[in-house]
Amino acid sequence: MQHRDASLAGRFVFGVTTTGIYCRPGCPSPRPRRDNVRFFDHRREDARTDWDRGGLPNEEWEALLGTVRKKADDAGFYRYPLPKAYGGRDGTNLGMAIIREHLAAKGLGLHCDLQNEHSIVSNHVGVLLMLAYGTDEAVEGRDSFLEKRDPDWSPYPWQY
Repeated sequence: MQHRDASLAGRFVFGVTTTGIYCRPGCPSPRPRRDNVRFFDHRREDARTDWDRGGLPNEEWEALLGTVRKKADDAGFYRYPLPKAYGGRDGTNLGMAIIREHLAAKGLGLHCDLQNEHSIVSNHVGVLLMLAYGTDEAVEGRDSFLEKRDPDWSPYPWQY
C-alpha cells in the first residue's frame, strides 16, 4: 500500500475509516494514516463498491442499507440510545456495546457493516449532542430528523 504496488490488485482492498472510501492496491489517493486503514477481502468489496466514484459504496448497497435501517427503526432497535420521548429506549453506551459485540460475533452482514459504520443499533452521537447542548437551530435539525420531516430553517438566517 505504501508503494502503491498495483501488482497486488485482486488480492485485497483496503478501506479508510475516516473517509469511508475503499481502494485497490495501486490506488492514487492520498496516503492515509496507518491507524485509519482496514484491509478487506476483495471479492466482497468489489460487489458493493463503485470504483468509478472513488471507492464509495455503490447506490444499490446504500439503498439496501437504507432499507435495513428503516426495518431496524420500525422494530425499535435503530434508535436504542435515544430518549424514549424520541422513539428510543433510553439505552446506555454499555448496553449498545453489548448488542453490537453480539452482532459483530455473527460476522459481517446487513446487521453490521464496517465500511460505513452502519449498524442496526445506531449510536446517533450527533442527535445525543444536540439534545444535551443544542441551540434553537440545532434543536430544529434534531427534531426534524427524529420526526422524519424536512427541517424549517427559515427562522434562522445564515450567518456565514
